[in-house]
Formats: sequence, C-alpha cells, structure tokens
Amino acid sequence: LDLFVQLYLSGLVLIPGSNFFLRNLRRFGGSLQILFMLNIALSGNFAFLNHLTIIPAIATLDDDFLLFFAGRHRTSRLQYNEDQGQIKKNDDRKFRFILRRKSRYLLGYLLEIILCSTIAYLSIPVITNLWSSTQVMNAAFDPWRLVNTYGAFGDVGTKRFEPIISLTDGNTWYEIDFPCKPGNTTRIPCFCAPYHYRLDWNIWFIGFPPHYPMLEQRERWLFTFIQQLLTASGDNNKIPKSLQLLDTHSVKYLFKQHQAPFFHQSPVAAKVDMYHYQMANDLFTILFRTGKRNSWWNRTFTQELVPPLTLLSPGGGTHQLVRWSPPLNPNKLSSSQQPPTQRRLQRLQEAKEDASIRRVSV
Repeated sequence: LDLFVQLYLSGLVLIPGSNFFLRNLRRFGGSLQILFMLNIALSGNFAFLNHLTIIPAIATLDDDFLLFFAGRHRTSRLQYNEDQGQIKKNDDRKFRFILRRKSRYLLGYLLEIILCSTIAYLSIPVITNLWSSTQVMNAAFDPWRLVNTYGAFGDVGTKRFEPIISLTDGNTWYEIDFPCKPGNTTRIPCFCAPYHYRLDWNIWFIGFPPHYPMLEQRERWLFTFIQQLLTASGDNNKIPKSLQLLDTHSVKYLFKQHQAPFFHQSPVAAKVDMYHYQMANDLFTILFRTGKRNSWWNRTFTQELVPPLTLLSPGGGTHQLVRWSPPLNPNKLSSSQQPPTQRRLQRLQEAKEDASIRRVSV
C-alpha cells in the first residue's frame, strides 16, 4: 500500500486541467496523499517528513473544494461574481478595471514562469545525481540551498540482520526480546501503530552492515543500555525502568523464573550477537499449514558484535564495562592455570605419591 500510494498515485497531484473530471481527479490525489501521510505521522516515525509531503498536496484543494467545507455553495459564489460583473459594466472605469485585472494576471503568470524556470534550472544537477550510480544523499547543489537532495533511506538492504542481547547469571545465557523487533523465532510479528517503540527503532540501525562503524559512531547508546541492564535488579518485585523498555514477557521470564536467578540481584554479564533473519515461509504457509508454535523466522549466527561484558567498580560510585570471562572449574585446570597456592599443594601431593611409589618399588 505504501509503495502504491507514494509511487504510483503521487502523480495525480500534478494533473493539469480545469474540467470537472481532471479537477476531481487532482483533488482525489491530493486528499489521498494527505490522509495517507497523516496516517503514517501517527506513529511518530520521522513524522516531519510526512508533514513536508502534505504541503504540496494542499495545493490540489482549490477554492471550490474548500468552500464546500465552509458551508458556502458554489452557485452562490457564481451569482456573487455575476452581480459584481454587472456593476462593473455600468461603471465608467470599466476599461481601467479590466486593464488592472489583466495586469495582475500577467504579472502573476510572469512570476510563476520565472519561479518554475529557476527551479527547473537548479534541478538539473539534482536530477543528474538521482540517476547517477554514485548518488549523493542529503546534499545541496547551489549556494542558496534552494534545491537539495534529501532522503531518510537512500539505500535499503536486501538482508535483515538483528542484534540480539543476552544476559547471564554466570552459568547460562538468556536472550531478551524487544517489544516488536524480531528476536524469538516463534513470536508473532507485532502491530504497534500508532505507538512507536523508539528503542526497537534505534537498535534496528545497528543491523545495517558494516555493523561496527554504525555501533561506534551513532549507536554508542547501546553500551550505556548494557550498563543499565547490568545494574538492574528487582526491588520489591518491581521491574527496573531500564527493563521496562523491553518485551514484557521476556522481562518477567528473566525476573520470575527459577531457571534465571536474576531476581534481587543483577545479571553477571551481557553480550550482543548478530543474526541474519529470514522469513521461515510465506505468510499463508505460516498461518494455515503449521502448528500453534510455528516458526516465523529462520536465523543464522553471523558474528559476535559485543563480547561478554561485565561491570568493574573502581570506586566513587562509577562503573566501567570490562571484558568478562566465565569462571573456570579448578578441578579441570592445568597446573599453569591454577593459583600459586593450589599449585604448591598439588606438587606436595605429587611428591608424596612419588615417594610412596619409590618405597613400593624398593
């Protein structure tokens, strides 16, 4: 629907002509664009773009169309113009009146021609850039910045990569879901309009490859969010504010289940992995040919975006994120990995065993 209205029907606002059919077709195109832009603006997703798109569409709503909503019928306006014309005919200054009126029309037409010609001339490099293989987005092509290129998404990828945040209690990793972003492959995609989940929207940009430059430049807020996750703990059975931005069921699972003992204590570490998501099948097959717990997505691990991190408190109430390594089992450590005291005890035990062996041998 979005592609059909904004691409194929947007040309209706440019239809010339003043007959009944063409005017109403132009009005329909303008009204359709206005209503569709208002519908998108309700989500708050770059809404200023929708407001800018509404401005040229308003020009299609002429006086006759607006007078209908003002409670004045078109015939009364025509009768008023006829009465005024009759008065002008009886006026001795008829000629000068017509001359002034024609002059205003000619001046208006001249200004419109000059304006359109100027915009057309300045648009030459813009149109050339539009069809160029090295297209430049968000750029100005004249000193006065009258004609520019702007686009929220100059390039749309063909693959969907999703960063997945996981928390651990020191033994097991547990993935956490966002309200609408793909995560759990069996969860039904949500419909969130007109409410817009800002956290889902921001983390979505990290999925654009290459992922590391996006993370290091404009999406460094993710490290602050990880720090908030690691300092979150249940207080009087109340979910922390930082986790209220996540999926409700995921948060309740983390804080209420016995398998995830995060309640009354903070998670030990957090990490972010990148997965490539694909629809498991076409919509008809998913809805009607599989069971209740069907898979909506298939995913493949691609890379470790953020390694396991934990909090280090150097003092003063501040926290620093440092790399976390899982604790090793001392019984499975080699002698070089064991603490010095334990290494000495092991050597003493080995010496006793050697002495007993020698005594037996003798």
